[in-house]
Amino acid sequence: VNEGSRIRVLGKRTANSPGSTSQEIYLRVRLIPHSVFQRKGNDLYINVSVELTTIILGGTVEVQTISGESVQLKIPALTKQDQLFRLKGYGMPVINQLKNKGDAIAKIEIKLPTKLTKEERQHYQELDRLNKSKA
Repeated sequence: VNEGSRIRVLGKRTANSPGSTSQEIYLRVRLIPHSVFQRKGNDLYINVSVELTTIILGGTVEVQTISGESVQLKIPALTKQDQLFRLKGYGMPVINQLKNKGDAIAKIEIKLPTKLTKEERQHYQELDRLNKSKA
């Protein structure tokens, strides 16, 4: 269902009251935000944190879907922050169309290191030196 959908629930007739009519109750749907996925129509948006080296060199990352399964997402070399990737058919089901689903949209977040080893620092300094020599 979607936000704001109305669901009709039919009540039962009471056996003791001849000629009584059943009563209806209408429920209005309110969706609670998910902690990982953001829904827009039938599409689901998810932030995917990707290591800096994978962003630069390319590779694959595992993305969890709403159904609990994980899919491999190919990250091209030099992918940019906030770039979007579409995972077709991993979104929410389309109402009254059992076989159709929206898409999952993976938004890339670059995961920067919080600590560097001495060796890592040396490699970054060498990379910095190479970048400065190109200019």
